[in-house]
Amino acid sequence: MVPRLLDKDVEETHVRGWGPGGQNVNKTANCVVLKHLPTGIVVKCHETRYLEQNRKRARANLITKLDNLINGEQSVEAQMKAL
Repeated sequence: MVPRLLDKDVEETHVRGWGPGGQNVNKTANCVVLKHLPTGIVVKCHETRYLEQNRKRARANLITKLDNLINGEQSVEAQMKAL
């Protein structure tokens, strides 16, 4: 079973972006850093220049990492690799 991500267990911060994408990327805080407090797992996402898209991707990445940690070989990612 895929773990649920509770808001009280996640610390979210926004960091100023960097790299290609023009002035908008370099001036706005659109990089998302999520820390899962019970396990200490940290995920950083700066794949796009939009904050909301980065938030969604960071949460998805964090859920995948938690699933791998908790379920090991029974995680969704491990089952997909096995196929």
